[in-house]
Amino acid sequence: MALSETKIVWAETASRALRRVGSATIRQKIFQKVDGLLNTSEPEVIGKPLRDELRGLYRITFGRYRILYKVKRSTDGPSRIQIVTVQVAHVGLRRDVYIEAARLRRRGDI
Repeated sequence: MALSETKIVWAETASRALRRVGSATIRQKIFQKVDGLLNTSEPEVIGKPLRDELRGLYRITFGRYRILYKVKRSTDGPSRIQIVTVQVAHVGLRRDVYIEAARLRRRGDI
């Protein structure tokens, strides 16, 4: 059985979007929801895969909010530990997040 380590990285676009969430309580709950991805070596299974222009991203939900992320895997040289990096790409309200994420992807920001 291969050892793995999961880490969370917030993209600048996701950090800015999280700061725009009006309620500190909701920001904290979103942060906790993302931290829940640390408990698995397969974060792709937790989220729903996105399609079309947003292929390669996954989403998890918290109420009306959507958290979009991508997963990168690498192996740490001599120790052979698999590093699973969850990069939070964007956060936003359901009605806006996909349009904004598509725009960010076209610009190359996610």
